[in-house]
Amino acid sequence: MRWFEGDIAQAVTQSRARNAIFVVFVEGENETSERISEAVNNDAVSAKLEGSCFVSIHFKNRDPPVPSLYFIGRNGSPIEVVSEACDTKTLMQKIEHVENVHLGKTSVTPPTTSSASADRASSGTSDLTAASSSTPTAPLEDRVERAKELLEEKRMKKKKQEEEEARQKEMLRRKEGQNVQELKRWQQEQELKQLKEERLREKKMEQEARQRVLEQIAQDRAARNALHATASSASVAQQGSSTPTISSSNSNEARLQFRLPDGSTYSNRFEADATLAEVRQYVISNVALPFTNFSLATMFPRREFTSQDNTTTLRDLELVPSSVILVLPAGGRAVADQSAGFFGLAQTLLLVLTYPITQLYTFIRQFFSGPPSNGANAAATPTQSQNQGSNLQDKRSQRRSGGAYRRSGTSNVHRLHQNQSSSDDENNTWNGNSTQQM
Repeated sequence: MRWFEGDIAQAVTQSRARNAIFVVFVEGENETSERISEAVNNDAVSAKLEGSCFVSIHFKNRDPPVPSLYFIGRNGSPIEVVSEACDTKTLMQKIEHVENVHLGKTSVTPPTTSSASADRASSGTSDLTAASSSTPTAPLEDRVERAKELLEEKRMKKKKQEEEEARQKEMLRRKEGQNVQELKRWQQEQELKQLKEERLREKKMEQEARQRVLEQIAQDRAARNALHATASSASVAQQGSSTPTISSSNSNEARLQFRLPDGSTYSNRFEADATLAEVRQYVISNVALPFTNFSLATMFPRREFTSQDNTTTLRDLELVPSSVILVLPAGGRAVADQSAGFFGLAQTLLLVLTYPITQLYTFIRQFFSGPPSNGANAAATPTQSQNQGSNLQDKRSQRRSGGAYRRSGTSNVHRLHQNQSSSDDENNTWNGNSTQQM
């Protein structure tokens, strides 16, 4: 026999859903229970009870009386109760009777709990028949009286039996009511437990989700901080590495600008380890000077180089990477009027003030544009020297020939010269208005 595997609540729910008879078998540990169990486990009975009209559930060692086999209808009232031993045939008849009642083919009769009363009634009837046959000579009235007594006794027994059955049914009804109440209370407890577990699970999931969000935020913040720190260190390292590169690339050469008294300039590049004598030789060979003897000096800080510095390198003279060198006449004296001296002083002061800005501008332009090729520089320098030299010769010849002399450019200042020549002209210091820078 295959019994329903769920609990009582599920069995009741399924019986109501299927509109089937709810069968409850309470098995005890006695001989009667074994006999009923054998009858129930019969193939025919099992096949019948496993049909769609029945939902069978099995209990062991429940409250007395045991054994008990309940057939409960759709309204919750028992249709048949088997509490005594019976064979397979009798149990099959009871099952068919219960099925007919459930389907409405027969009327409901009170459930039978025992067949002992029927046996006792049949035995009483047989005793009455035997007594009447054994005393044929007894008076008719006595026999009638005896029959009445027997009938009354039978009625009383039947009444007692009915009362006992009613009491048993009431006890069974109360027991079923208690079971139903317990089932409802158990269902409520299970529902409350499930709701509580569901609520706890939701809270746990919310906390886990919140923790994951906080961890993700912390990871993102740490990643941003690490990225920012890496970028900062990389930029600092790049700046630190680029600065020595620039200085090292430009520390092997010196870019010198030679400024003459008339404002003209010449530029050239020398090795950082070249001596000052090489610079003097370059001035003699490539610069058209209006005087024969000259001296070299720096403007800021003010320093005039002597013959003792000819063997000193440009690096030791602090002329690396770039510097402005003034080419001045040696032993000469500036001849100019008061206004010319004032303008010369103003020009010198202006050059001193703008020298740091000029050096910074030269360094930035050289850093972004790169140094020009030596070939181009060497080619450009003689051309510039020749042009400036020719212009200077023209000016000198014009001044010596006499007449009006006009400075180049947009100036309206004119100077008159006489035809007489002066040997001091070669040693004059000319204060030009040139603002050319490196």
